[in-house]
Amino acid sequence: MPQTGIVIWGVAVTDAEALRFLQCGARGILRKTAAVPVVLACLRNVAEGRTWMEDSVFRDNLHSERYSRTQLTIREQQVLELVEQGLKNKEIANELGIRPGRSRFT
Repeated sequence: MPQTGIVIWGVAVTDAEALRFLQCGARGILRKTAAVPVVLACLRNVAEGRTWMEDSVFRDNLHSERYSRTQLTIREQQVLELVEQGLKNKEIANELGIRPGRSRFT
């Protein structure tokens, strides 16, 4: 049976928000202004079981300072780096020496 892949499609997403979305099971993140080929690429990747994130999802010309990685805690930055490397929750937990569990956001 095919699995459902959640795709977040929003105006702007901070690093911390993207991390939380991914931790809660989102498989794709892209901007509402994404071109049709970009949306299709995201959907295809998610349908094939991969995680997909648009390069410009964190960039907002009007608020570029607002979405800086420096707003993340050191631990959030560590987790985000591992997510960007494609690690899954259990792998991230093992890498950071923590026990995976249910997210408080679900």
